[in-house]
Amino acid sequence: MIDYTSYLRQIIADVAVVCPEFSHIKTESLIVTFSRAKSSGKGGLLAFLAPLRFEGGVTVTSIRGKLYQIPTVVVDGQTKLYYIGFVVPRFLDLPLEEKVKTIIHELYHVSEAFDGDIRRFPGRNFAHSSRRSNFDSISEKIAKDWLSKTSIDTGVLSQTSEELKRNFGKVAGVRVSKPKIVRLS
Repeated sequence: MIDYTSYLRQIIADVAVVCPEFSHIKTESLIVTFSRAKSSGKGGLLAFLAPLRFEGGVTVTSIRGKLYQIPTVVVDGQTKLYYIGFVVPRFLDLPLEEKVKTIIHELYHVSEAFDGDIRRFPGRNFAHSSRRSNFDSISEKIAKDWLSKTSIDTGVLSQTSEELKRNFGKVAGVRVSKPKIVRLS
């Protein structure tokens, strides 16, 4: 058996050490989890990052005159600030370079202040900047850089879902429900 979410935490921790763009990331404040694909097709969501704070790192905000709160998530005494989910089996069946690019893409959303909010860009498309292609090219460059510098054996990461099952018997991992934003009365 392989605990794949634990393995992904190791990858993320190494990315945070190897890539200066991610030196602000504290892996102990991340929830790393699996999410099942809703459809069996190859297209669709591969991974996602959910901030566990609103803009500026606050837990309560006003949206159209109504107050909303993000519940504080504490696991083993550690407050979690980000929820990163990998959609299986889609993510597992990507080629190695695409898996790394996907991990980097999601980590690039983490605010440089590491306050639970996302990295925000000017303009209407504040999550990916005015041109999604720029965001993706940054992710691709960092992914190639990490692959050229890491000392982690990426053999496990390069395996598909079927190869993982064949080699480890079972692919296990943490599955945690994403905390829901609550409207305050």
